[in-house]
Amino acid sequence: MRRAATKSSAAITCLVSALCLSARAQSPLEPPQLGVMLDHHGTARPVYGVTASVAVGNPVATGALAIACARRVCLMKTDSAILAWTDVPAIPAPRGPAVIAIDGDSAWVYFVATKELARWHGGQLDPVPFELPGGGPSGEVLSIASGPPGTLDTVFRRDRRVSILRITLADGSAIVTGSLPDDTGPVLLTWSGIVFANRNQITLQRPDGSEVSFPLTGAQAIFQLGERYVQVRAGDFDYALRIDSGREQLFLLPEPDQ
Repeated sequence: MRRAATKSSAAITCLVSALCLSARAQSPLEPPQLGVMLDHHGTARPVYGVTASVAVGNPVATGALAIACARRVCLMKTDSAILAWTDVPAIPAPRGPAVIAIDGDSAWVYFVATKELARWHGGQLDPVPFELPGGGPSGEVLSIASGPPGTLDTVFRRDRRVSILRITLADGSAIVTGSLPDDTGPVLLTWSGIVFANRNQITLQRPDGSEVSFPLTGAQAIFQLGERYVQVRAGDFDYALRIDSGREQLFLLPEPDQ
Protein backbone atom coordinates (compact mmCIF):
# COMPACT_ATOMS: atom_id res chain seq x y z
CA MET A 1 0.00 0.00 0.00
CA ARG A 2 1.22 3.53 -0.71
CA ARG A 3 2.08 5.67 2.29
CA ALA A 4 0.05 8.80 3.07
CA ALA A 5 1.82 12.13 2.81
CA THR A 6 3.58 13.28 6.00
CA LYS A 7 1.62 16.52 6.13
CA SER A 8 -1.59 14.51 6.71
CA SER A 9 -0.30 12.65 9.78
CA ALA A 10 -1.40 15.35 12.24
CA ALA A 11 -4.90 15.38 10.78
CA ILE A 12 -5.09 11.60 10.93
CA THR A 13 -3.98 11.61 14.57
CA CYS A 14 -6.71 14.13 15.36
CA LEU A 15 -9.35 12.01 13.64
CA VAL A 16 -8.28 8.88 15.47
CA SER A 17 -8.27 10.68 18.83
CA ALA A 18 -11.89 11.72 18.30
CA LEU A 19 -12.82 8.24 17.17
CA CYS A 20 -11.17 6.50 20.10
CA LEU A 21 -12.66 8.89 22.70
CA SER A 22 -16.13 8.17 21.41
CA ALA A 23 -15.45 4.43 21.25
CA ARG A 24 -14.32 4.37 24.87
CA ALA A 25 -17.49 6.21 25.88
CA GLN A 26 -19.55 3.43 24.28
CA SER A 27 -17.68 0.14 24.01
CA PRO A 28 -14.21 -0.66 22.67
CA LEU A 29 -15.64 -3.58 20.73
CA GLU A 30 -19.08 -2.81 19.33
CA PRO A 31 -20.62 0.07 17.38
CA PRO A 32 -23.86 1.63 18.68
CA GLN A 33 -27.28 -0.01 18.57
CA LEU A 34 -28.14 0.56 14.90
CA GLY A 35 -24.67 1.44 13.63
CA VAL A 36 -22.82 4.47 12.31
CA MET A 37 -24.00 6.81 9.55
CA LEU A 38 -21.99 9.04 7.25
CA ASP A 39 -23.53 12.47 6.71
CA HIS A 40 -23.22 14.72 3.65
CA HIS A 41 -20.18 16.46 5.12
CA GLY A 42 -18.21 13.24 5.59
CA THR A 43 -18.84 13.14 9.34
CA ALA A 44 -19.42 9.74 10.93
CA ARG A 45 -22.01 9.68 13.70
CA PRO A 46 -23.41 6.82 15.83
CA VAL A 47 -27.10 6.01 15.37
CA TYR A 48 -29.17 4.95 18.41
CA GLY A 49 -32.73 3.78 18.91
CA VAL A 50 -35.04 1.35 17.16
CA THR A 51 -36.40 1.14 13.63
CA ALA A 52 -38.00 4.45 12.52
CA SER A 53 -37.30 6.06 15.91
CA VAL A 54 -33.64 6.96 16.02
CA ALA A 55 -31.25 9.68 17.11
CA VAL A 56 -27.72 10.45 16.06
CA GLY A 57 -24.81 11.05 18.41
CA ASN A 58 -21.78 13.30 18.33
CA PRO A 59 -19.22 12.99 15.52
CA VAL A 60 -16.65 10.23 15.87
CA ALA A 61 -14.66 11.08 12.73
CA THR A 62 -14.63 13.68 9.97
CA GLY A 63 -13.49 13.65 6.38
CA ALA A 64 -14.76 10.11 5.73
CA LEU A 65 -15.43 9.04 2.13
CA ALA A 66 -16.83 5.58 2.84
CA ILE A 67 -17.97 3.54 5.82
CA ALA A 68 -19.01 -0.03 6.65
CA CYS A 69 -20.12 -1.27 10.07
CA ALA A 70 -21.32 -4.57 11.51
CA ARG A 71 -21.45 -6.25 14.89
CA ARG A 72 -17.75 -6.31 15.70
CA VAL A 73 -16.04 -4.12 13.09
CA CYS A 74 -16.65 -0.60 11.84
CA LEU A 75 -14.24 0.87 9.27
CA MET A 76 -14.06 4.30 7.69
CA LYS A 77 -11.98 5.49 4.74
CA THR A 78 -10.72 9.08 4.75
CA ASP A 79 -8.78 10.52 1.84
CA SER A 80 -5.55 8.80 2.88
CA ALA A 81 -6.23 6.49 5.84
CA ILE A 82 -8.35 3.66 7.22
CA LEU A 83 -9.93 4.31 10.63
CA ALA A 84 -11.46 1.64 12.86
CA TRP A 85 -14.10 2.04 15.55
CA THR A 86 -11.90 0.06 17.93
CA ASP A 87 -9.03 1.69 19.77
CA VAL A 88 -6.28 1.15 17.16
CA PRO A 89 -4.11 3.60 15.19
CA ALA A 90 -5.10 4.87 11.75
CA ILE A 91 -3.56 3.03 8.83
CA PRO A 92 -2.15 5.00 5.87
CA ALA A 93 -3.87 3.94 2.65
CA PRO A 94 -4.08 4.94 -1.03
CA ARG A 95 -5.84 8.24 -1.58
CA GLY A 96 -9.45 8.51 -2.65
CA PRO A 97 -12.63 6.49 -2.06
CA ALA A 98 -12.82 2.81 -1.20
CA VAL A 99 -15.30 -0.06 -1.28
CA ILE A 100 -15.44 -1.81 2.12
CA ALA A 101 -16.94 -5.18 3.05
CA ILE A 102 -17.03 -6.40 6.65
CA ASP A 103 -16.25 -10.10 7.10
CA GLY A 104 -16.63 -11.13 10.74
CA ASP A 105 -13.69 -9.68 12.68
CA SER A 106 -11.96 -8.52 9.50
CA ALA A 107 -12.80 -6.67 6.29
CA TRP A 108 -12.00 -6.38 2.61
CA VAL A 109 -11.03 -2.95 1.30
CA TYR A 110 -10.88 -2.14 -2.41
CA PHE A 111 -9.19 1.14 -3.31
CA VAL A 112 -10.99 2.64 -6.28
CA ALA A 113 -8.28 4.94 -7.60
CA THR A 114 -5.46 2.38 -7.58
CA LYS A 115 -7.59 -0.77 -8.10
CA GLU A 116 -5.82 -2.45 -5.19
CA LEU A 117 -7.36 -4.92 -2.76
CA ALA A 118 -6.39 -5.33 0.89
CA ARG A 119 -7.45 -7.33 3.90
CA TRP A 120 -7.96 -5.45 7.20
CA HIS A 121 -7.61 -7.46 10.39
CA GLY A 122 -6.42 -6.68 13.90
CA GLY A 123 -5.40 -3.15 12.99
CA GLN A 124 -3.33 -4.26 9.97
CA LEU A 125 -3.91 -3.74 6.26
CA ASP A 126 -2.38 -6.48 4.12
CA PRO A 127 -2.27 -6.25 0.29
CA VAL A 128 -4.04 -9.06 -1.60
CA PRO A 129 -3.25 -9.83 -5.27
CA PHE A 130 -6.31 -8.88 -7.30
CA GLU A 131 -7.07 -8.32 -10.96
CA LEU A 132 -10.30 -7.04 -12.48
CA PRO A 133 -11.83 -9.16 -15.23
CA GLY A 134 -10.37 -8.01 -18.52
CA GLY A 135 -8.36 -5.27 -16.84
CA GLY A 136 -8.41 -1.81 -18.34
CA PRO A 137 -9.95 1.42 -17.05
CA SER A 138 -13.54 0.78 -18.17
CA GLY A 139 -14.47 -1.66 -15.39
CA GLU A 140 -15.90 -0.36 -12.12
CA VAL A 141 -16.22 -2.26 -8.83
CA LEU A 142 -19.49 -1.26 -7.14
CA SER A 143 -19.47 -3.64 -4.17
CA ILE A 144 -17.55 -6.61 -2.76
CA ALA A 145 -18.17 -9.41 -0.24
CA SER A 146 -16.51 -12.62 0.90
CA GLY A 147 -17.39 -15.68 -1.18
CA PRO A 148 -16.39 -19.29 -0.51
CA PRO A 149 -12.79 -19.66 0.76
CA GLY A 150 -10.31 -18.08 -1.64
CA THR A 151 -12.93 -16.09 -3.56
CA LEU A 152 -14.40 -12.62 -3.58
CA ASP A 153 -17.91 -11.80 -4.76
CA THR A 154 -17.88 -8.59 -6.79
CA VAL A 155 -20.52 -6.38 -8.39
CA PHE A 156 -18.80 -5.14 -11.51
CA ARG A 157 -19.95 -2.60 -14.11
CA ARG A 158 -18.49 -2.37 -17.58
CA ASP A 159 -20.13 0.21 -19.80
CA ARG A 160 -23.80 -0.10 -18.76
CA ARG A 161 -23.81 -3.81 -17.95
CA VAL A 162 -23.79 -4.77 -14.25
CA SER A 163 -22.64 -8.30 -13.44
CA ILE A 164 -22.16 -10.22 -10.20
CA LEU A 165 -18.88 -12.12 -10.36
CA ARG A 166 -17.12 -14.65 -8.16
CA ILE A 167 -13.40 -14.05 -8.52
CA THR A 168 -10.81 -16.64 -7.48
CA LEU A 169 -8.05 -14.63 -5.85
CA ALA A 170 -5.27 -17.15 -6.55
CA ASP A 171 -5.48 -16.89 -10.34
CA GLY A 172 -7.92 -14.06 -11.09
CA SER A 173 -10.42 -16.32 -12.83
CA ALA A 174 -14.05 -15.22 -12.63
CA ILE A 175 -17.48 -16.73 -13.14
CA VAL A 176 -20.73 -14.80 -13.55
CA THR A 177 -23.23 -15.65 -10.81
CA GLY A 178 -25.88 -13.05 -11.63
CA SER A 179 -26.68 -9.68 -13.10
CA LEU A 180 -28.59 -6.49 -12.32
CA PRO A 181 -30.56 -4.13 -14.57
CA ASP A 182 -28.56 -1.83 -16.82
CA ASP A 183 -29.91 1.29 -15.10
CA THR A 184 -28.65 0.13 -11.68
CA GLY A 185 -27.07 2.88 -9.58
CA PRO A 186 -25.31 2.22 -6.27
CA VAL A 187 -25.15 -1.40 -5.04
CA LEU A 188 -24.29 -3.09 -1.76
CA LEU A 189 -23.75 -6.82 -1.17
CA THR A 190 -25.02 -7.78 2.30
CA TRP A 191 -25.50 -11.00 4.29
CA SER A 192 -29.23 -10.68 3.57
CA GLY A 193 -28.97 -10.15 -0.18
CA ILE A 194 -28.17 -7.41 -2.69
CA VAL A 195 -29.37 -3.86 -2.10
CA PHE A 196 -29.44 -1.82 -5.30
CA ALA A 197 -31.02 1.36 -6.59
CA ASN A 198 -32.34 2.58 -9.88
CA ARG A 199 -33.93 5.91 -10.76
CA ASN A 200 -37.16 5.39 -8.85
CA GLN A 201 -36.69 2.76 -6.16
CA ILE A 202 -34.41 0.90 -3.80
CA THR A 203 -34.57 -2.90 -3.91
CA LEU A 204 -33.42 -5.71 -1.64
CA GLN A 205 -32.96 -8.89 -3.67
CA ARG A 206 -32.76 -12.06 -1.56
CA PRO A 207 -30.50 -15.02 -2.42
CA ASP A 208 -33.62 -16.97 -3.50
CA GLY A 209 -34.44 -14.27 -6.08
CA SER A 210 -37.36 -12.71 -4.19
CA GLU A 211 -37.37 -8.92 -3.95
CA VAL A 212 -38.64 -6.17 -1.67
CA SER A 213 -38.70 -2.64 -3.12
CA PHE A 214 -39.43 0.85 -1.81
CA PRO A 215 -40.05 4.02 -3.83
CA LEU A 216 -36.98 6.27 -3.71
CA THR A 217 -35.73 8.68 -6.34
CA GLY A 218 -32.13 9.66 -6.94
CA ALA A 219 -30.15 7.30 -4.71
CA GLN A 220 -26.46 8.23 -4.88
CA ALA A 221 -24.70 5.97 -2.38
CA ILE A 222 -25.34 2.95 -0.16
CA PHE A 223 -23.30 2.16 2.98
CA GLN A 224 -23.41 -0.64 5.53
CA LEU A 225 -24.87 1.21 8.51
CA GLY A 226 -24.88 -1.75 10.89
CA GLU A 227 -25.57 -5.46 11.22
CA ARG A 228 -29.20 -5.21 10.07
CA TYR A 229 -29.34 -1.82 8.39
CA VAL A 230 -27.93 -0.06 5.36
CA GLN A 231 -27.78 3.67 4.75
CA VAL A 232 -29.07 5.09 1.48
CA ARG A 233 -28.19 8.64 0.42
CA ALA A 234 -30.62 10.30 -1.98
CA GLY A 235 -30.35 13.99 -2.77
CA ASP A 236 -30.18 15.97 0.47
CA PHE A 237 -31.54 13.14 2.60
CA ASP A 238 -30.23 9.97 4.21
CA TYR A 239 -32.36 6.90 4.83
CA ALA A 240 -31.93 3.64 6.73
CA LEU A 241 -33.18 0.38 5.22
CA ARG A 242 -33.73 -2.55 7.57
CA ILE A 243 -32.78 -5.76 5.76
CA ASP A 244 -34.05 -8.48 8.14
CA SER A 245 -36.34 -10.87 6.31
CA GLY A 246 -39.97 -9.98 7.05
CA ARG A 247 -39.00 -6.73 8.78
CA GLU A 248 -37.89 -4.67 5.81
CA GLN A 249 -38.52 -0.98 6.28
CA LEU A 250 -37.17 2.25 4.81
CA PHE A 251 -37.14 5.31 7.04
CA LEU A 252 -35.59 8.77 7.13
CA LEU A 253 -32.50 9.33 9.27
CA PRO A 254 -32.36 12.53 11.33
CA GLU A 255 -30.38 15.41 9.83
CA PRO A 256 -27.56 16.09 12.29
CA ASP A 257 -27.02 19.60 13.59
CA GLN A 258 -23.82 21.01 12.15
